[in-house]
Amino acid sequence: MKQNTILIQLLALLFLISPIFSFSQENRFINYNVDDGLAQAYVYNILQDSKGNLWIGTGNGLSKYDGYTFRNYTEQDSLGGDFITCSLKTKTGLWFGHLNGRVSFYDGATFRYFINETSSIVDIELDCNENIWIASQNKGFVKLKSESSKENLYQNSFEQPVFTFKFVDENRLLVGTSEGVKLCKITTNKRIEVTNDIDEIPTNKIVDIVKSQVSDIFYILTENDGLYQIKLDSDQYEVDKIATNYDFLRAQTLCEDKNGNLWISSLESGVCKLYISTNIEFPVIEKYNKDNGLQTNSIKSIFEDRAGNVWIGKYGGGISRLVSSANSFINFNEDRYSNSIHSICIKNDIKWIGTGTELLKVDSKTNKVLQAYDVNGILENEKITALADWNDKELWIGTEKSGIYRLNYATEKIKPQFLRLGNLEKSINAIVSEKQYVWIATQKGLCRYKVTSDEKKWYTMQEEGLPHNSVNHLIKDHKGRIWVGTLSNTLSYIQNDELTNIRLANRNSLLNISSVLEDHNGLIWVGTQGNGVYVLNKDSIMNINYQHGLLSDYCYSLNRDENHVWATHRGGISQIRLSDYHVKTFQKNAGINSSIEFNKNATAIGEENTLLFGSNQGIYTYAISKEVANVVPPNLEISSLRVNGDEYPINKNLVLPSGHYKIQIGFKGINLNEPELIKYQYVLNGYEQEWSNPDNKRVAEYKQLGSGTYNFQLNATNSNGIKSVEPLNFKIKIKYPLWQKTWFQIVSFISLMVAIYITVILREKNLKRIQRNLIKNLDDKTREVIAKEEVIKERKRTEKELILAKEKAEESDRLKTAFLSNMSHEIRTPLNAIIGFSGMLQEPDINPVSKSKYISILRSNTNDLLSLIDDIMDVSSIEAGQLKIKIQECNLHEILTELYTVHVKKLSELKLENVVLNYLEKDTNLIIQSDPLRLKQILSNLIGNAIKFTENGSIDFGIVYHKNGIVKFFVKDTGIGIFPDQKEVIFERFRKESRDNWKKLYRGAGLGLAISKSMVSLLGGKIGVESVPGEGSYFYFTLPAGN
Repeated sequence: MKQNTILIQLLALLFLISPIFSFSQENRFINYNVDDGLAQAYVYNILQDSKGNLWIGTGNGLSKYDGYTFRNYTEQDSLGGDFITCSLKTKTGLWFGHLNGRVSFYDGATFRYFINETSSIVDIELDCNENIWIASQNKGFVKLKSESSKENLYQNSFEQPVFTFKFVDENRLLVGTSEGVKLCKITTNKRIEVTNDIDEIPTNKIVDIVKSQVSDIFYILTENDGLYQIKLDSDQYEVDKIATNYDFLRAQTLCEDKNGNLWISSLESGVCKLYISTNIEFPVIEKYNKDNGLQTNSIKSIFEDRAGNVWIGKYGGGISRLVSSANSFINFNEDRYSNSIHSICIKNDIKWIGTGTELLKVDSKTNKVLQAYDVNGILENEKITALADWNDKELWIGTEKSGIYRLNYATEKIKPQFLRLGNLEKSINAIVSEKQYVWIATQKGLCRYKVTSDEKKWYTMQEEGLPHNSVNHLIKDHKGRIWVGTLSNTLSYIQNDELTNIRLANRNSLLNISSVLEDHNGLIWVGTQGNGVYVLNKDSIMNINYQHGLLSDYCYSLNRDENHVWATHRGGISQIRLSDYHVKTFQKNAGINSSIEFNKNATAIGEENTLLFGSNQGIYTYAISKEVANVVPPNLEISSLRVNGDEYPINKNLVLPSGHYKIQIGFKGINLNEPELIKYQYVLNGYEQEWSNPDNKRVAEYKQLGSGTYNFQLNATNSNGIKSVEPLNFKIKIKYPLWQKTWFQIVSFISLMVAIYITVILREKNLKRIQRNLIKNLDDKTREVIAKEEVIKERKRTEKELILAKEKAEESDRLKTAFLSNMSHEIRTPLNAIIGFSGMLQEPDINPVSKSKYISILRSNTNDLLSLIDDIMDVSSIEAGQLKIKIQECNLHEILTELYTVHVKKLSELKLENVVLNYLEKDTNLIIQSDPLRLKQILSNLIGNAIKFTENGSIDFGIVYHKNGIVKFFVKDTGIGIFPDQKEVIFERFRKESRDNWKKLYRGAGLGLAISKSMVSLLGGKIGVESVPGEGSYFYFTLPAGN
């Protein structure tokens, strides 16, 4: 039975390795070696710091990789030793163990080392309290509370050499030795005591112990006896074997990724990935070795960075990064088949592959070649340029020079299909099939072939108006239109036998349309040779080219997934996001070497949206389902600083003496996944306003920076458009020259003032000396001049006094004349009335009625004369400053009511029946501190004037407002009004307004308003007037309330 089993296995092996199944699914790795700057090709451990830099421990120093370059550190840089055996990242920095027994600590700027042991350092770990524990192979453990604390030595209670350990809890740890695993505890007398020998794990060398990130178990890796897991519960534990040693000979390190899967490195079997997350009892094992892309099977270390990249440290081959599993290559046995892929057609479970020499039938799931068709037969080593399925019955095959062939699926026979005589008609570029028709693109036009009737219709420049006879590509869209790309600047489509042309560029632009595609949204994309990609929107045509981030303007094929359009180029692929047209490029980061050339329109979509692209080195595939987005933002830092060409140290700030400088700032965004796809933007605040355009350049240059304070800000986005968390800030200060500094300007100003002062003083002294000499020498003449000057001055003073006296006399004379003129008229009028009516009263025959009337007239004129005399007395008192003001409480309502009663009576006496006097009551309880007599006099003058000049209408008076300690009074009439030029004049003494067209003579001495203004001023107020001639006047004045 056993022999039969072996026989079956051998037969299966022979079947699988037979030539007809020759193929390989290659994983791609990005390799770095000594030629790239690595310190040594033997890599023992790998870790990543908080900034994202990768630290690679070798046998000849430590290498730091930032995604762009390697920087190496040795003992000359204060490293404890050149041979790095182990490493650990903590919150404060990085720890490295050395073969010579030393331990180095890196704080982000400098190295320093501890411990001088003769035994190699094998492991460094943190306990539950974040103390540092360092294990040597034969000299026990050392505990450090921090990088600056004292060392505490803990001796082992066992003799076996230690290779690795992990803390279980605060006082217990698992220790891997040369003879199995020991569960130990830390005693108070500083010893590591064994509590249990884990007998379930063979007494083999334990090379690594890993605490799971997703469960409470520890993984134990032996060198030659497989992989185990142990679960601890207080003093109990449970051990299970996960994998045997057959899959990884001479195991070295163990790494758990973010998904809980395990990666094992070995010196003979390469790398094994155990999919623990899917089935821990029977995990699927995936191998990476020389057979599928890895350069060597001797692997010493393995590490997963925070972006999910897996780094493989090789024992003699440097370091490699495993390209995402979404990227892979399908290659065929070069001894049997060509790997130059020119066409792909996927139908059901079969991939039909057109190469440079044959047609291959390939199993879609296993990628095994099932059959190669007539390599040396009917196809005559012809390049297969186009493939298309027709109704699940036939495969139509287009060749470069021999025309069309048809492969019948049922009979598997190939026969030629005649189109037209001529070599250009036999050069096939693309094939599209429909139910009845097959569309064939040739170098001499487009042929529509009706399969059922052998009917052919040609579309050429001459026959149907095709833009060019060289047809490069065809597609059929969701509306049933056939889109035609030709060697021209015009895209065409055929619908209902009608050809429509769409010009993509102007007539003078040379364009070569190489590929056409309909995306997931129904938009048409056009790839060109030299002009990038065009997108046909509903009402516009957009061009995406190298300036927008496209890898190249030369596009060889287009493909799509649900969210992107893909364009192939020489040496890479561009991925264009449909939502915002963001471009991401795939080159070395995807395992695509610069020597790879993608062939024209050799592309297809496979199972699970896997994209296939044919090239001169096989088929590049991209599995959308395995895509891992690059969501880690770039970590920014300044990488170099040059001032006038000289290298400067990089500190937080740059301070320079005064002057003008050429400053170059080098920078980088640390992202180990796709560093070459990071785009940067920067601005120098204080020098410029706008941010730079996004690009891949990692240096900013400023040629003439003068004195001032500047802030350099940097932003970056990764290949998926993820922006850095916050801008990097770097301050630059160029000091001002001495003469521009504030203190210097102040000192200079003071010095200048002192100098000026001293100069003035010295000059004054000199002038005084000269003056004294002149006075002494010319004393006599000076006296004469002074005497004459005094005479002249006295004469001028006398003349001036005479002129002033004359002017005063003239003014007095004028005033006297005006006074006498006014007074003679104003006094004569009442006196004449008094004298006249006094005589009439002496008549013997006067009747009682006339007598009463005459007496009334006499009383009125007597009152007028008394009022005039009072005005004259008031003016005199005011002029002499002897007008007495008596401040007391004034009840304004009582005063205004009294004035109303008096003047209503006056209106009645004057028989002014058409005039109404109104007292507008307001603030009736208001009492102020003022002179009631003068207040009555002011208001009486204003009301009296209003009565005098108003014949019809009304006269209103009262209080306007009382606020902020001020009371405003008013008198408003509908009389004759005042002209604007008379508003100031009427407040002067003996001035009255006169008009040529007045038919009535208005009496008065012109003193009432002048007296009122003076009294208002004495009471602390102001008086004014607003008037419109013919409509009336509005007099107002203010007084302080005084309370």
